[in-house]
Amino acid sequence: MEHQYQKVVNVTYLAFAAIIAFLALLAMMKLSNTYDFESRVKSAEYIIRGLSIAVGALVFFGLYSNNTSNTFMNEVAVELLTKVTWPTGKDTVSATIIVIVTVVIAGLVLATFDWLFTMGLQWFWGTAQHLFS
Repeated sequence: MEHQYQKVVNVTYLAFAAIIAFLALLAMMKLSNTYDFESRVKSAEYIIRGLSIAVGALVFFGLYSNNTSNTFMNEVAVELLTKVTWPTGKDTVSATIIVIVTVVIAGLVLATFDWLFTMGLQWFWGTAQHLFS
């Protein structure tokens, strides 16, 4: 069976393995801090990072070499990615322009509120200083 979406499946495996490696890193760092592993072993941080990378690599290669998971993921990719409708270049450009204009307008509104708030606080502190001096 030809796997036309194997690259997508491999990237999905890689992303999942990276998440698992990060979670393993967090768990090992927490355990290291709890049991004071850093004071007992030199380069504990490097060991923990290496172990988390090894866990991620094992997850990736385990999924990559498993025929059942490859078949399932390819079937899912075929089913879902054939339903995707990609926007045209014109739609993408117009949506990008709308986003840029919206961000600029929001930035101007926030800058105006910041300026008004700063002026109000300067007036308030200036008035308060004259009252109490």
